[in-house]
Amino acid sequence: MTVTATATGKRPAEWAIVEHEPLPPSIAALLDSAAAAHPDRSFWNTIEGDGASLSYAQLARLTRVCAQHLRAAGVRKGTHVAVMLPNAPGFLIAWIALCRLGAVAVMINTASTGGELARMLQGTDARFLLIDAAYLDTYRELPAGAQMRPGCLFVHDAPASQASLPAAIDFDTLLQSDSELSGDAATLDDIASIQFTSGSSGVPKACMLSHRFWLTLGKARSCVGPAPRRMLIDSPMFYLGPLWRVMMSMYCGTTLFVARKFSLSRLFDRIVEHGIDTCAVTYPVAKLEPDPRLLQSSLRWLTTYGLAKEVHAGMERMFGVPVREIYGMTEVGSVLAMPVSDTSMVGSGSCGLPVPFRRCRIVRAGKDVDTGEAGELWVAGPGMFSGYYGDPKASRDAFDGEWFKTGDLFKRDEDGYYYMLGRIKDVIRRSGENISAAEVELTVNAIDGVLEAAAVPVPDPLRGEEVKVVVARAPGARGAQLSVQEIVRACEAALSPFKVPRYVQFLDVLPKTPTGKIDKPGLRNMRAITADVFDARPEKQR
Repeated sequence: MTVTATATGKRPAEWAIVEHEPLPPSIAALLDSAAAAHPDRSFWNTIEGDGASLSYAQLARLTRVCAQHLRAAGVRKGTHVAVMLPNAPGFLIAWIALCRLGAVAVMINTASTGGELARMLQGTDARFLLIDAAYLDTYRELPAGAQMRPGCLFVHDAPASQASLPAAIDFDTLLQSDSELSGDAATLDDIASIQFTSGSSGVPKACMLSHRFWLTLGKARSCVGPAPRRMLIDSPMFYLGPLWRVMMSMYCGTTLFVARKFSLSRLFDRIVEHGIDTCAVTYPVAKLEPDPRLLQSSLRWLTTYGLAKEVHAGMERMFGVPVREIYGMTEVGSVLAMPVSDTSMVGSGSCGLPVPFRRCRIVRAGKDVDTGEAGELWVAGPGMFSGYYGDPKASRDAFDGEWFKTGDLFKRDEDGYYYMLGRIKDVIRRSGENISAAEVELTVNAIDGVLEAAAVPVPDPLRGEEVKVVVARAPGARGAQLSVQEIVRACEAALSPFKVPRYVQFLDVLPKTPTGKIDKPGLRNMRAITADVFDARPEKQR
């Protein structure tokens, strides 16, 4: 793909135009508009499974059918309905049906344990549950007080017999009806979903996200790069990322190809076999062997986040298209993005510029910092989250006036580009020095043979804390050969002496949060220096 460079630091003109365009009145209204514009165009295609597919018109009709039956079951505007479904058409049908009713979908991670499910149901006051049959064993673990009342449990892909759950309703049977809901009960500021934060900085919080949030997010993302025609979604639909891609697709008339789960080894095959022109890629993809088929594929551009600047140009060569950094979070949606047309910043490490509907500040001690100085990123604009459900104090504390405090460290250069430096709390304090865990991680992640790494503190009686890196080796011979000494030498070459890790630990897989981020709190709790943790420093340097 050929791109034309923009002027450095200038937001593309279309970003400003988008901010002044009216939003659809609701999520369902956006789908209905898309279905009217291209009714027979394929919207959803399940890959590597049952091959289920839906056109725009079919999806719109099924959401009206589903909404009618949910209403008959007692779901009303404002009712909280938990959704524990896999990447199947039923997920999207259920969510938009709930949107039509003005009800609230509580998005449940399908990997949840019985205890986690009980806490989420009770903590969000969910009155109904839509669950796939594959997760019924988890449901059966719930104490009696946490289970749904008769008529409030809907089972997707239900087995032939529901003898063990006689009060359950077969969700799929509902969709075979001809009865459809007329009208749309939702308004822009009604809550459309409750999404849980990643928990990377503590206990996951229940974010209330309105129709305005989702419509603003989809509209902002739809203008960052070329309008996608065939998009791959390969992460669970209960996450924020796949759902903003759904919203973006309804704005752009995109056809989605949806995998049940992410597969690093199958990524290139999926791109080539389904003619994908855009998708999201993560840092471990840079460690894969290049596939020459990608250079002849339909790809036009890719999005990424947290990509080490040292591998950015190489990843663009691997795919033959622009790879652009984005930054966002559950509470505020999309915040920063690098324009596809801006070729000047490849390998800079920048997250880009504020997207439509978002304004940004960098603040330290309550005051805006100077250019190039580090501080906390604050974000303002329409369509941000409406607070944490059931936690008014945390909701108040998250803001300073209109500004949401992200908890992330950033700097801004003289041309207006933003750079993430790490989490404010993700700092290791060694002998009075503050060490950015993100800086250490970028150095280690750039080492050939490293798949991914995390830097965490461990207690030290002399220095307060020491630096430990936990490393997952890349697949293949190079990863198998990777040694502690190589990691230490690379850090010594790139970092100040006080930042060089003392401890190195290899794990087959780094633990992840429910949203797929590295579980830093979990790694911090692995404080013991056990036999599998290497002490990388000679006695004289300790």
